[in-house]
Amino acid sequence: MQEERDVKGRRRRMRWAALAALALMAAIGIWQVRAQGDQEAPAAPAPEDEIASFKLEPSFAERKAEWDKAGARDTQGVSITVPALRYVAASDPAAVKAVEDPEGQRGKVLAWLKEETWVEWEVNVPESGYYQMSLTYYMPPGKNAAAERDLMIDGTYPYSEAKRLTFSRMWKDAGLPRKDSRGNHIRPRQMEVFGWQTAPLEDSRRLVSEPLRFYLTAGTHRLRMGALREPMLIEKIEIYSPVVLPTYEEKLAEWKAAGLKPARSLVKVQGEEAALKSDPTLRREYTSDPREEPASQGKIILNAFGAWRWRLAGAWAEWVFDVPEDGLYEFDAKVWQGWNDGLPVYRRLYVDGKVPFREANAIAIPFNRRQQIWRAGAFKEGDEPFLLGLTKGRHVIRLEVSVGPLAETVSTIEEVSRRLSVFNREVVMVTGPDPDPNFEYRIENNIPDLVPRLNDTAAMLEKQVKQMTAAVGRRPAAANTLAMVADQLRHMAEYPETITTPGGIKSFGDNQTSLSTWATSLQGQPLEVDWVALAPPGQQWARAGSNYLEFAERTAKELVASFGKDYGQIGDVYEGTEALNVWVAMGREWAEIIKDMVEDDFTPKTGIPVNINILPGGQLGAGSVNVILLAAVTGKTPDVALGASPDLPVEFAIRDAMTALDQFPDYQEVRKRFRPGALIPYHYQGHDYALPLSQDFMMLFYRKDILSLLGLKIPNTWDEVYEMLPELQANGLEFFYPSPAAVGDIGGFTPFLYQYGGEYYTPDGLRSALYTPEAQAAFKEWTELWTNYKIPIQADFYNRMRTGLMPIGVAGYGLYVSLSVAAPELAGWWGMSPLPGHVRNGEINRTAGGGASVGVIFKIKDPKKRQHAWEFLKWATSDEVQMRFGQEIEGLLGVAARWNSANVNAIKGLPWPSRDLNAILEQWRWLKEVPVVLGGYFTGRHVSNAWNRTVINGMLPRESLELAVKDIDRELRAKQEEFGITPEKAQKLYLGEE
Repeated sequence: MQEERDVKGRRRRMRWAALAALALMAAIGIWQVRAQGDQEAPAAPAPEDEIASFKLEPSFAERKAEWDKAGARDTQGVSITVPALRYVAASDPAAVKAVEDPEGQRGKVLAWLKEETWVEWEVNVPESGYYQMSLTYYMPPGKNAAAERDLMIDGTYPYSEAKRLTFSRMWKDAGLPRKDSRGNHIRPRQMEVFGWQTAPLEDSRRLVSEPLRFYLTAGTHRLRMGALREPMLIEKIEIYSPVVLPTYEEKLAEWKAAGLKPARSLVKVQGEEAALKSDPTLRREYTSDPREEPASQGKIILNAFGAWRWRLAGAWAEWVFDVPEDGLYEFDAKVWQGWNDGLPVYRRLYVDGKVPFREANAIAIPFNRRQQIWRAGAFKEGDEPFLLGLTKGRHVIRLEVSVGPLAETVSTIEEVSRRLSVFNREVVMVTGPDPDPNFEYRIENNIPDLVPRLNDTAAMLEKQVKQMTAAVGRRPAAANTLAMVADQLRHMAEYPETITTPGGIKSFGDNQTSLSTWATSLQGQPLEVDWVALAPPGQQWARAGSNYLEFAERTAKELVASFGKDYGQIGDVYEGTEALNVWVAMGREWAEIIKDMVEDDFTPKTGIPVNINILPGGQLGAGSVNVILLAAVTGKTPDVALGASPDLPVEFAIRDAMTALDQFPDYQEVRKRFRPGALIPYHYQGHDYALPLSQDFMMLFYRKDILSLLGLKIPNTWDEVYEMLPELQANGLEFFYPSPAAVGDIGGFTPFLYQYGGEYYTPDGLRSALYTPEAQAAFKEWTELWTNYKIPIQADFYNRMRTGLMPIGVAGYGLYVSLSVAAPELAGWWGMSPLPGHVRNGEINRTAGGGASVGVIFKIKDPKKRQHAWEFLKWATSDEVQMRFGQEIEGLLGVAARWNSANVNAIKGLPWPSRDLNAILEQWRWLKEVPVVLGGYFTGRHVSNAWNRTVINGMLPRESLELAVKDIDRELRAKQEEFGITPEKAQKLYLGEE
């Protein structure tokens, strides 16, 4: 009987899920039903229009196909200039104003200085047809990021690419590399170059190979631009008939007709001497190849340019050539291109700011795991390279990252990924998330056109496999993945019953993840450049790559030299005891920037020399055998450590191995740089022992497109989360919240505990405070997320959010970086907001903990050196230094290295879009970290065990938490007895009372 009731209940839930989806699809006008066969299981919605609705706007290719079908054609000979100051409306009049051209040549221009605002212009178009647009702009000082704008025409976005248009800054090296005391190059700082640029409006991902076309009918139109990021000065917007480039053969004939003949002169420029670049992450690189120019000779010599960092669409670099005579030149370069397993990479070539012919929009550089001479235009043996017609004088050659023919493959993969997401949701809405293996769902009869759609999707992938294989002469790894997914889809179409097995449903998500990863990889187009040259046709070059004998000789020399090198030290090394010894538990690039800032700022101002040593992450933590523990045992701790774990200060202070920072007279002023709740873990015995460097905390992430589709709003409270869960689950979607099983800690419990007014420990730090009614209520609500609301216990939130199956959830705001860097296809489709909270005293309480890395001063007997260490730590955590460090590390490594500074003022100067920054600051206002007490290292384990007992084993929350309290108290008492802590002494230790 119970089994029968379960089956009926399951069927009833499935019917309600289908009905909810039906109502939703009908409400937005995208429901079409062509039900077939038996109806033994509930029907699912037709998906094809739903795919489009996930994107909200069609892509450029889709929209242009519609326009072409309707007879749209390129206009000819039309050119319209709209002065930026002739705007007709602005969302915030204070956000725009007229200013003088900074260069004093263009008169008054429009200064658009505020994000999240829009400006509107009117333009009268003489005839219907396609147009292109360009913007003449100047980037004023800002947060060092490229500007982003969107474009609406007559109140709507013409296609999805118009929702994110990027406009680059200009950068160069501030000087030549200098050498440290060991003969290694120190990378020069990046310096912004300010000036006017004219850029066509282009797809920010460069999946459209030419500037975007806009279809405009004859008459008056309104162009509205929205400011997404960074200020701009704008002189004018130009609307003009599309530029149709000549073919290479046509351009070559034109040059020859002008009397240009094959050149006889050679002009060669080192790649690392790029005159300008679009991003500070494009930089000089180091390679030890013996034939690199100049050779490294066992030192770190910055002798190449670009490499992996020069891969993102639209990134450009340019070199200046002084051409000695008129003529036709090859563009040659010595490069290394060993990425993407056999696939070529592509570059768009500009000569003096213009693409000279059509083929230069995407020139292929072949794959080669060794150094090669690349002759632009010659892809394989026997191909003739392109010739460029140049006159005597100065010329600028720019290479810009292009996706080239791979754009079609990327678009296909993303379309297939969206289809797999819909397939997954359709199946789950019929079977539920856990299909009954004994139930015959007849899935092909209950999902419209399932089999033909599976076959059609497989055919899309098979076409790309053939094209990729033909392009490189063999099947690359990416094509193997596409072929595997296509085979699985064909098998599902032939045997539909396999879809409803747990493995069949899981394969949709796995394939989505795999395809999304390849889509991102294919958009990356890295290239390392040794030198570039304008050369006579047929120029003979020396062998590019080193042979095995040269490699063996270099390796032997480096092996011998390694016995005398200290790889942990960075930059200049000072001898003697006066220098501060600073350990940095960060990457080499982070440590190099710190050292550079010390050398050009801290040491000149204070006269205090500093030696920097790098350690692997995790080596400055407590609770395990590591470098810092061994150093403490042997009495060889550093003076200062940066990047230490938050539990280290109190654990070492207990053992009298730390310097209390509040002994310094200006400490109270320094601590104002941080949120008060951030300093809680570093307080012991009435003293504070650390300053936070970086800060993390949880945020709410969501997919705008999917929530919009479902008509759901962003939840501000947990009650609103609970209200939206049935709607999500009815559509086969899920909410993510980090469980101990998923992330290995109890960070997800802390917000509930603090928002209910609970604490982990009693004020004296001697006992657990999880016995209180507030803690009990918090634990009950926390565990009910899984026991009552059935959210997933474990999930890869990043990938499932990317595929759309988990469109909302909670994670550390580091996820922001992952989505920004590794999911470019979602740009503009996701957002971040503060954590949901509970209403307390008429206000939403969002209190939560987080995590941090800290700076500490170890025990120093010499008072002078102790003061020097304090001066260094003050300097390292100051507003100016934290802001500069964040800007330089992001300039060096990109958004992936965005520095989440613990300094409140500094984070405002980093390149966060204003909407996201406001969300961060709101959540930061509620930051409250967990205190560190004697024996508290087991608290997380015992609360996690309590969660397991309730969620996994079904124990009542109160009983489970009471067991945890007993276990926690037992561990606290054991540690207190070890250190002789009594209740009286605890008053001093934790409360600072005598």
